[in-house]
Amino acid sequence: MLYFLNDNFQENKSGIEHAQLKRLKLFKHFNQPAKIVTRQYSNEFAQVMAHAGVAPEDYVNLFDYFQEAVAVPSKAVTLADLHLNPKWQKKADGINYNFYQHGQRMMYVRRRDNARKTIINQQIFDRFGKLVKVVWYDVRGFKSVEQLYDWNNQITTENYYTPTGRLALSKFHFKNRRDQDLVSYHLNFRGQDYHFNGLDELTSFFYDQIVVDPAINEGQKVGLIVDRVFEIGWAVLHMRRRVFRVMQLHNDQVINNDDILHSALNFNYDWGLKNAAAWDGIGVLTPHQEADVKARWQDSKVYMVPSAIVPDE
Repeated sequence: MLYFLNDNFQENKSGIEHAQLKRLKLFKHFNQPAKIVTRQYSNEFAQVMAHAGVAPEDYVNLFDYFQEAVAVPSKAVTLADLHLNPKWQKKADGINYNFYQHGQRMMYVRRRDNARKTIINQQIFDRFGKLVKVVWYDVRGFKSVEQLYDWNNQITTENYYTPTGRLALSKFHFKNRRDQDLVSYHLNFRGQDYHFNGLDELTSFFYDQIVVDPAINEGQKVGLIVDRVFEIGWAVLHMRRRVFRVMQLHNDQVINNDDILHSALNFNYDWGLKNAAAWDGIGVLTPHQEADVKARWQDSKVYMVPSAIVPDE
């Protein structure tokens, strides 16, 4: 089983996402097990993957995994399901609604432009009219995350829930002594509590779980193809479990192709290639690139696999 590791997947995709989709299609054509793995949160993620033609069993997302939402049947959450105060006055704003009590706005409800007008989020206000909380609903129909705001309209805490309503993960926003923005995570996973300083630490823990989880790896030995080393390379190389790992190059690895041995590196691969000895291999796209990489990183195993795949039709 190979995992194709990415940071995120969105409706507007770069060449890397398209390469992953074509690679997955190729693997499935030859009945070889593979999954796309991402780590960023989106309440629309399942819809994005469906639009890309990827079945739920062919991908796993960090937040889905810890929110116990890897395989969730879809349902429609509509305005009637919110059970709002019937005494509130409702005023339309396009397909959305504001709700008032004695002239004071209490809530704003955003809806999707679909047949059922399902709920995107609820924005909740205090008696001074200040936003205090936003409740987001997953496109599959469950309350997914609550965002809590301070007096400066900054998010302080994000609480992520399972489809059954259990609090699974909390994300805390704070500043250090240099006034830099930082985040930490508190995870309740399989009856144990964990704390992580930032997304990278949480991502390493996530990878450590899915490489040995038979519900994800189907009981097979796992290897990693790291398609975005700039974003997730650190998390891979700081895993506690040792698995086969390849850093994939999707374009030129150097800035100046006339000086492949000494040129500054493409910033996307700078950190990964400066740690070349830690990888089990480097993936390249062409015979020319294979020769260039071997010349500069002589002790590294290099795999030349073209990324362009032309469908049979």
